[in-house]
Amino acid sequence: QLDILNYMSGMSEQNRADLVRVGRAMYDANQFRRMAPANSLS
Repeated sequence: QLDILNYMSGMSEQNRADLVRVGRAMYDANQFRRMAPANSLS
């Protein structure tokens, strides 16, 4: 875990922002996929 912290601290602000945006997009996609079957039933 310390390696990840060192990697993050070494990243530029732009790269960190991109990583967060990609992470959020993946999280939203997973949430949508999980809710999709329930929505299609109604």
